Amino acid sequence: MAKIRWPRRNLGAQSENWGRTVEQNVDSLLSSQARQDRDALNNSQQTNAAINNLTTLVTRLQEQQEQLIAQQAQLAEQQDQILDLVKTQTSYVYTYANFDGPWSISNSAETQIGSTFITVPAGYTNVALSVIGGVGLVNPLAVTGNVAARIRIDWPDGSDNFSALRYQTAGAGWDLALTPAVQRTKSSLSGGQKITIRVVLRAGSSTPWPNTPGGASVNIQATFTR
Repeated sequence: MAKIRWPRRNLGAQSENWGRTVEQNVDSLLSSQARQDRDALNNSQQTNAAINNLTTLVTRLQEQQEQLIAQQAQLAEQQDQILDLVKTQTSYVYTYANFDGPWSISNSAETQIGSTFITVPAGYTNVALSVIGGVGLVNPLAVTGNVAARIRIDWPDGSDNFSALRYQTAGAGWDLALTPAVQRTKSSLSGGQKITIRVVLRAGSSTPWPNTPGGASVNIQATFTR
């Protein structure tokens, strides 16, 4: 702002200083107002610039959000496709069987107390098989004895797999629980073939266990793949 050119003062000598002071005060006020106007303009410009930047940022964030939503939808669709593919390539079989005593348990060979089977679905060639058994018995002897349970898997090609034979001891007339389990995989299967699961017992005593009260069960989980 240009400084004001004041007209020549027509004051007496005693008022000359007063007039000069008034002029200086007016000049100072006008200069201060000009600075405030400039500051206000600068602040307004900075505020507008900040608003523009914020608007741009919000727009970008909205665009990114839309992209993320689209990507999530695409991922969900791909996941559904994968699940559909897994369903067409995988077949699950869950089943169980119960067997009731009494049984005469040999101490020289395994005694089968029950068997069941599952069938290979058409078009599937591989299986991951898990079998968990449970056997409850009462020692029929008048002395302490021991007995073991085992799960056997008989495959269609004639081979077999089985769990470890672990003995447990029970006093005369006492009951005991056995939990044999086995997990195996097999390939080169064909649809319609049968996989047999058997539960066997063997007495470890010096004499067999005759007429042994008890019950047994097997839980079978099979995952077939092509």
